[in-house]
Amino acid sequence: MQGLISAWLIGMLIVVIVTTYLLPTLVAWLRHAPDAVAATLLNITLGWTLIGWIVALVIALREPAGPVVQVIGQLNAPPANGYYWGPQHPGQGPITGPHLAPLPDSQHGRNPEDPRHTEV
Repeated sequence: MQGLISAWLIGMLIVVIVTTYLLPTLVAWLRHAPDAVAATLLNITLGWTLIGWIVALVIALREPAGPVVQVIGQLNAPPANGYYWGPQHPGQGPITGPHLAPLPDSQHGRNPEDPRHTEV
């Protein structure tokens, strides 16, 4: 029984030592540090020196870069006013068909009561 307890304590001591040694690596990957690979390599190669371990921890604790914003223009989408600028020529009118219902005149910017408005 004493041997089992001693083996368990030695095993736990090894786990604590390895976790402490790899702490900068764990912190870097959990925080998504910008230089997580550099912190990992520095920690594994020079972590046995106290200075290498501290530098790796500093690299791991750096603030992550701001979010990357990628703007994608969707050219094949109809504009918000309901007119389609695809294979048709501009100004040919709204899309009609079984998949899309035409927009009401008020959403096209036309006023049916306006004398200049004529049906085609």
